[in-house]
Formats: sequence, structure tokens, C-alpha cells
Amino acid sequence: MELTTGGYFVDWTMQPLTSNYVIVILPGKNAASIQSLADLAKPGVKITVADKNVPVGTATIAAIGNLAKSTYNQDWNISMMKIMVIYANSEPCVATKVALGDVDAVVVYESTCTASPAGNYTAITIPKTDN
Repeated sequence: MELTTGGYFVDWTMQPLTSNYVIVILPGKNAASIQSLADLAKPGVKITVADKNVPVGTATIAAIGNLAKSTYNQDWNISMMKIMVIYANSEPCVATKVALGDVDAVVVYESTCTASPAGNYTAITIPKTDN
């Protein structure tokens, strides 16, 4: 932060080098027929997320809150919070739950999905403005 606020760079020369937003991944078979982010709050959908004390868990909670404000509503947010199960303190453990078919959806970093073999997951992106 000191490098940017301290005047060490010309503002227009700074560019992001990388990003890794959170997305929702579903098992390849998608037995719950989830087609959109709205479907995640349907009764009976099983969602697992990482603990809020790890970066992906913090990003997940923030993205869901942002989606509730920008696109959905507080009822959607409350439904999501009720059905989400906190599983683990690491993102790979969360991804494993959906890969095994134990849950209908998980929230992970987009790099997890892009690094997996084709067909393992179906992804639903979360808008960058909500990430």
C-alpha cells in the first residue's frame, strides 16, 4: 500500500497482474439441476463452503452478501446462510466434497475449476462486481 500511496508509481501505469475470484462449482452430473445463482437457495440444495477464517471463506461470505444487495434480496441471503455447511479450513477440502458428489455446490476460487480436467465440474460465475 505504501508504494501506491507514497507516490512511487505513476497512477496510470499500475495494472493488476492476476486475479482469482470465487465461483460456484457443481458436480459434472448436477443432480440438483442448478442453473443459476438463484437456484442455490432452493430448499434441499446442499452447499459447502470454507470456514470464514480462511481467505476463500471470507471471500465467499462477502460475495454472497454482495449478491443479496445487488441482485437478489435479504431473503435469498438468509436462505443461503441457512443451507450452507461450513466444511473445512481449506479450499481443496471443499472442492473434494463436490467432486465426490457429497454436495450439490461449493464455492471455490476459479483457478480450482480451470485446473481440473474437463467435465469434472460445471461452473457458475459470480459477477466480478460482487466478488
